[in-house]
Amino acid sequence: MKKEHIKEIFEKYKNGQTSLEEEQFLFKNASADLKFPLLEWINFEKKNKKQITDDFNERLWLSFEKKTQPKTRLLRRVLIAAASIVLLFTFYIKNKQENTQSLWEKEALLMEAKSMFSEIEQNTNREIIFDSDLVTIYASKE
Repeated sequence: MKKEHIKEIFEKYKNGQTSLEEEQFLFKNASADLKFPLLEWINFEKKNKKQITDDFNERLWLSFEKKTQPKTRLLRRVLIAAASIVLLFTFYIKNKQENTQSLWEKEALLMEAKSMFSEIEQNTNREIIFDSDLVTIYASKE
């Protein structure tokens, strides 16, 4: 009876008409004395079938997270470094542009400042206290 039932299920299986429960029953109860073409496949599957552990889902999700996190961390670090370099470069260029007056511009500003004073004021009652390349300090003799 059991062999006939298994043969009926196998015929249904060949025609693609079995349910999942019938296929599982067929794979569990297949024996060498029945001799049908899938017997070798069923034996191979029985020998090589691995059991799924209870924490399979957790381990799977952890492996996904590990594969995605380092890329985002590295990308974030690279973007922060690039933004810092751009910011420092911008400050350097701006500072360099503000401090780069040509010698002629400086001399023109000095001449303009000197022209605001009359010649008489410049030479009368003044004594040089300190003189350097950048600063000259005068004191009046009064």
